[in-house]
Amino acid sequence: MLKKIIIFLISLCPLSPALYAAPITIQPDEAASKDAFVYQGLATSFNSDTYNSGQFVSLLSSGASGSGHDTKTYIQFDLSTIPVGGISNATLNLYVGDSSITGFGGSPTAASPITANVHRVIDGWTESGVMYSPAVSYSSTVEAFQVISGIDAYISFDVTALVQAWLAGTFTNNGFAIDQPSVVVDSVSGLKNIAVYDSASGTHTPFLSVTVPEPAGLVLLSLLPAFAMSRRRERHV
Repeated sequence: MLKKIIIFLISLCPLSPALYAAPITIQPDEAASKDAFVYQGLATSFNSDTYNSGQFVSLLSSGASGSGHDTKTYIQFDLSTIPVGGISNATLNLYVGDSSITGFGGSPTAASPITANVHRVIDGWTESGVMYSPAVSYSSTVEAFQVISGIDAYISFDVTALVQAWLAGTFTNNGFAIDQPSVVVDSVSGLKNIAVYDSASGTHTPFLSVTVPEPAGLVLLSLLPAFAMSRRRERHV
């Protein structure tokens, strides 16, 4: 009887992906968010509204200058809303804006794209306390990356393995660090290109999207070991 139930569930899953997958979006507002960027030239953090050219702009940034003007972003999401049972997919989503508003560099283009790398943050940190130096430590391992060749659009990083490790307790969830590994000089403007992203106080706020198993999917996953055991017993009869 158990085998028949398992075979029935297996037959359903390929036909109905919604049976075992449901997306959850974690997109906190400014009050609930934890995000900041650090600038190599100043011993401070930028964690909400940054003043530039006579106006306040809400942003995060990752950039490489080679001349003391690098920027890095730190961002962390509360995972307590994710149901017990694990996830099958997770993406970090950031909205890329116009880099010229920062005064730090030019925007990435198709002719002069930049790379954004995502790392696992090792140390605990706060929005007001994080600084470029002394730095909040993060792993040198690149968990995910994207080549950015334009602005005014979301980019997505596949961070499934890292989020799964956080949920399993393998690592402590201290969030993501985003940096730019190399300097890119725009061939037209001569500016060093960097990326800026909307912060949680911006128009297009960062979000983490995760896919979790639905109850039927969880039942199937829990029954698979029993099914495998029954198959092994059959082969030995």
